[in-house]
Amino acid sequence: MGIGGLPIVVRAILSCLGIVFFCTAISLYQRANILMHPNDDTTNILRFMYLKKSAVAAQLVDFVPPIVAMAISFAVTKNLYAVNIGTIFSILCNGLIIQTADRLVWPTLKHNFKTLNNTKN
Repeated sequence: MGIGGLPIVVRAILSCLGIVFFCTAISLYQRANILMHPNDDTTNILRFMYLKKSAVAAQLVDFVPPIVAMAISFAVTKNLYAVNIGTIFSILCNGLIIQTADRLVWPTLKHNFKTLNNTKN
């Protein structure tokens, strides 16, 4: 499609826009909670059981293992590949975008995540 040949600013905008779209989709799919990917289920567990329903905090905590892996890889190889504007935007903004989408995109769709005491959050 030629995206790789576009100017860096255009590619960065497209990358960030893609992240906004997939975070919005994650918001919808986490609220539906029909069949969760383990990583998204982990985020919901962190969010509703440990982090006072904060999607921002849950996403930041959920990013700790890959960030540690990147740091170890960098320490060993002295190289860091595939970490660009989109990666940083994703780490910093995923939770905020998901939390905002929870409020603005189909707001009547509520989280049906249940805690151990079986109460809805």
